[in-house]
Amino acid sequence: MKAVVLVSMLIFGSACAGAMRSIAGQHQDEKAPLARVNATEEGVCAYVDSSTSWNGHDYIKACARQGKNGDALLFTEFFCNTEDRRLDPTTWRVVVTRADGTVVLDRGLQPGQPYRGICMYGVCHTHTASADALPAGWATGHYQLRYTSAVDGKSFDASITLE
Repeated sequence: MKAVVLVSMLIFGSACAGAMRSIAGQHQDEKAPLARVNATEEGVCAYVDSSTSWNGHDYIKACARQGKNGDALLFTEFFCNTEDRRLDPTTWRVVVTRADGTVVLDRGLQPGQPYRGICMYGVCHTHTASADALPAGWATGHYQLRYTSAVDGKSFDASITLE
């Protein structure tokens, strides 16, 4: 019986994960005023589903924000299963490209401090983050973000448009 409940919850969760993020205002292609980068601690965030298996719960959160020193940051947070090797930010590369094709950031992500999140039936989700300086700073325009995992070679795209 427990197995049936677990399978039902996983199927329901994977089918609804993207829809639930959309309802919560979490979009893969986010558009917001440039002022919001500075106005809130969160900044402007885009979310991309990075699930590589049936669980459907792994995702990347990418935020354009200002750091405490006033420097422009791309803050990336990973949410995935604890046993997933992709949790380590140093196994990822991010390329940020403006609409005119100018690459404003191309680097491996920095190590973060992971912490355990929700656990259910022995499967835990964990969060880890990387904050990377954006040398040119944030300006109005469209930014395409491509995250590529060195673990499995898969790439995931998101975008942020600042008006």
